[in-house]
Amino acid sequence: MIMISIAHLGKKGDVSVSDIASHLHQSNSFVTNETNKLVKEGLVEKQKDEIDRRRTKLFVTPQGWQRFEQLSSIQPEVNNIHFGCLTSKTFDQIREIMPQLITSTDRALSLLRHRIDEVEADQK
Repeated sequence: MIMISIAHLGKKGDVSVSDIASHLHQSNSFVTNETNKLVKEGLVEKQKDEIDRRRTKLFVTPQGWQRFEQLSSIQPEVNNIHFGCLTSKTFDQIREIMPQLITSTDRALSLLRHRIDEVEADQK
């Protein structure tokens, strides 16, 4: 998902770890760790931003694009198996509900992080 997100968001401009983390609703540290694995495999490249050296830009490499090409032939079959149990109507319902679930999940996780911070502060 990280590589797909880099490719997708990269159409609009530079992509950072924070951009990917926000897009996927994951932590920056998770995205950094997973991105480092993709870099080691030669599928993603990191470049320091020329203006803000603290920021790292992410790019899909030619090898990464080749991997997309290889996987594109099997993706329809995988999707058919993955979503084959759903009717067209059910799939549309899920697609409508998902943004609401993402929003409420983000709020719930924010509350959870806040409560954990409170508990940890009380234990000190």
